[in-house]
Amino acid sequence: MSNDLSEATIRSMQVDEAVEQGLAELTPEQQEQLSKALFPDTHTEKVMVLGKERTLKPLPLKFSREINARLKPFNDKLKQAQQGGDAETTEQELADDLVAVAEILAKRYDFEDVVAGLKEEELTVDEIQAFVVTQVNLQQKNDFLLTPLRFLVGLLQRREIAMVQLQNQFQSIGSGQG
Repeated sequence: MSNDLSEATIRSMQVDEAVEQGLAELTPEQQEQLSKALFPDTHTEKVMVLGKERTLKPLPLKFSREINARLKPFNDKLKQAQQGGDAETTEQELADDLVAVAEILAKRYDFEDVVAGLKEEELTVDEIQAFVVTQVNLQQKNDFLLTPLRFLVGLLQRREIAMVQLQNQFQSIGSGQG
């Protein structure tokens, strides 16, 4: 029995070495064609936070669950609103949720300077949004645990679109009077 385990261990190590060698031989473009499920380390995105380029990878289940749990109150409000209830979300709540998710991500990646920056409120809203949105885009839609985060990002995007439209209306009114 132990001989079988030893042989299986050796074969497993040989396969791992062959995979590593095969990956090293692929171009970055070829690596992008590999399945995210089997090769998560080949699917990365970069984002600038606190003046440094950061590399993000698909989240393990543990962190998707943590984000989902943190956004439960937000998700509950969404469900309440869909059922016709009163579920107003304040700007402060959105900001707090966004910062909380960014902190979970920063801890996952061991970005200690980002964790500290979030606690000290030294990051811009744009940096926080870029960090979170880049992670959301990197995750595939089948990560159902991040559905509340997708809604939060979508809500922020819709608000920004509305602000740009409103700003353009004011500009056109101002230019029409000149």
